[in-house]
Amino acid sequence: MIVLIDIDNVDISSIYLGNRITNKINNMKWFQRIGYSTKDFDIQGLYVYVPIKACLYKRRITQLSVIEHKILTSINPCNLEPLFSIKDEVGQRYNNKIISSHEMIIKISGIWENDRNYGLIFKLINL
Repeated sequence: MIVLIDIDNVDISSIYLGNRITNKINNMKWFQRIGYSTKDFDIQGLYVYVPIKACLYKRRITQLSVIEHKILTSINPCNLEPLFSIKDEVGQRYNNKIISSHEMIIKISGIWENDRNYGLIFKLINL
């Protein structure tokens, strides 16, 4: 079962990290799974529902950037530099040309880490 959290209702304090494990991808040294827990449910990963309209495009991008920033700055593995990439990825996908309404889900699976940087592992899903 997938539980979608509306972007306006994401509670950063409900996000937790799993154990840090060796990553199977060569250029990424470590991986930590992200989970989301409330009094009603507990899920692995974070599925954020993002309704986008032309008038809300910049606001939604800002909201996604804030979520990414808060997650990544809440940890600092071995004083590595965080890489923030959600804003660029969404910008490339939609190229700032949202004419009418559109919906997407961003699935945040975990945090990757290499010798110098760390960031979110995420996937954009169009609806």
